[in-house]
Amino acid sequence: MEDKMDQVTSNSTNHEQAVQALQEEVWILEDAHEDLNNRSRRNNIRIKGLSESVTIDTLSATLRETFWGEAPPALALYRLHTKDAQHAKESHIITPNP
Repeated sequence: MEDKMDQVTSNSTNHEQAVQALQEEVWILEDAHEDLNNRSRRNNIRIKGLSESVTIDTLSATLRETFWGEAPPALALYRLHTKDAQHAKESHIITPNP
């Protein structure tokens, strides 16, 4: 009888840990979903991992080379935002010409 109680207690603890891990993942996914929805409404994209030293001129060339290789189409970019101090990763926000 005592072994069964120990097994039930162990299973309950495992389930609680699994539920907590899933809740944390749901929060992360909800945050990412909200960010994507906000960006799609503003026609913005976020590119993580670019150096903060990238300028609008070099960014355009870098994007063309990265996405299209040797013969890229022209990109019409008119605004560039760098990350704010609250974000841990570097990112740039680009919006197309209206």
